[in-house]
Amino acid sequence: MDSDAFMQLGEVLSEHPCVLESMRQMDIPTTIMVGQEDYPFLDAADQMADTMPNSHLVVIDDAGHCPQYENSELWRETVTDHLARFSM
Repeated sequence: MDSDAFMQLGEVLSEHPCVLESMRQMDIPTTIMVGQEDYPFLDAADQMADTMPNSHLVVIDDAGHCPQYENSELWRETVTDHLARFSM
């Protein structure tokens, strides 16, 4: 990623208003995944799971910010489980 674009993205994201309260209105099946070692996002994942109705939190062991690469087997299993539970 271009370093200037990355820096600008960080600035924009830090200025964006919190959307946590609006997540209370989201009544859709949601699986929230976070890597066990993704420390900046662990609290946010907990807050989302506590706020969103019909949500399920999965913490991916042995993974940081990219669990789809760092523990791809558990990541795929989590996606497959979500789809199996909520497929119509």
